[in-house]
Amino acid sequence: MKNITIPTKGMTCSACEIILKEALEEKNGITRVTVSAKDQTVKVEFDNSKISQEDIKNTIKEEGFVFGLEVLFMLEQHN
Repeated sequence: MKNITIPTKGMTCSACEIILKEALEEKNGITRVTVSAKDQTVKVEFDNSKISQEDIKNTIKEEGFVFGLEVLFMLEQHN
């Protein structure tokens, strides 16, 4: 299992959290999702043999949210 925290912009309310959480939980290989509009973050635990970080990021984009690439790069370097 791998964990990643993705800084995500555009979430303004609990409905945004629910929409994004449900979209990610539908993906095969994702085992846990925590979404915080307050902190503007998405935390995902996943099996990287079943789903890639790129697929996770694409799901976030498909739901209409954006993420900070520079911050994401720094977080990935620490994992």
